[in-house]
Amino acid sequence: MQDPDLPLSEQPLYEHLCQGHQPYLSSCNACSRASGRIPARRLEHPKGPYEVALDITFLGPLRILVAVVLCTSMLGAFCMTGELDKDARMLNGWFKEFGLTGKPAEITSDGERQLETMVRSTMNLENCTLSCMHLKLTPPNRSQ
Repeated sequence: MQDPDLPLSEQPLYEHLCQGHQPYLSSCNACSRASGRIPARRLEHPKGPYEVALDITFLGPLRILVAVVLCTSMLGAFCMTGELDKDARMLNGWFKEFGLTGKPAEITSDGERQLETMVRSTMNLENCTLSCMHLKLTPPNRSQ
């Protein structure tokens, strides 16, 4: 696409702009500014087959425990009762439904003390589904 009103020296820039800044053109100010100087910082974290992310969310007066098996993206949620024993049994049943029976699980959480206590109580049950557990606490200001 050419613009007859532009001098020939500006035609490549005009075509570049018409194509939505594709491909990158070093003489284009917008492309140069957007390219950045330092690559974006990405956390590289390989997901294990038995890694589960847990978090508590609130919906009005309800406390809801949300769990995601990171490798398969299986998702589960239940309303917490506030009774540690009952919530621990519900979480244990969840691990069984997720297919983690007899497996070593890595539990990722954002460091909420109540959640950490419930996970540890689940491991102390006589009929605990998991063979062992590693609790990995993520600081609250960092994404999981």
